[in-house]
Amino acid sequence: MVETQTVIAESAATAKASDLVGSWSITVSETEGLPTRMLLTLNADGTLVTAEHPVVTPPGAPGPIFTSSGHGSWRTPDQENAEFVFATLGSDGSGELFAIVTSSGMLEFSAGRNIVVGEMTATIDDPTGKRLAVFPLTLRGVRIDIQPPG
Repeated sequence: MVETQTVIAESAATAKASDLVGSWSITVSETEGLPTRMLLTLNADGTLVTAEHPVVTPPGAPGPIFTSSGHGSWRTPDQENAEFVFATLGSDGSGELFAIVTSSGMLEFSAGRNIVVGEMTATIDDPTGKRLAVFPLTLRGVRIDIQPPG
């Protein structure tokens, strides 16, 4: 009996998590500074991929920093939220690794699972692991989906 209940509970959680699979257009806001955009894809296997602005010039950088896509994982602790973590790399103009950014947070899904809001913390470390900065961020986005013609 317990085995059947566990399978049913896992199936319900998987069904809810599968509602979140897809691609999202996210506006990322800092306490100070202009909002930026991020693309986020949540894959059914629990992996995720992000894309953000490819060139940034953060305070303390030796000049423009070229950023990689983000790679990480996500899971659903309950029926309305998703926890996530991902890492991106930043290199200077000569290709030298400048920083590793680890971002983690929580997303809340609403409006038929087509709108997402949440919070994220971006932690920036140099290649030796020395902490350079921590940024709290807010997120708001919409699902990227096929729109009917018209």
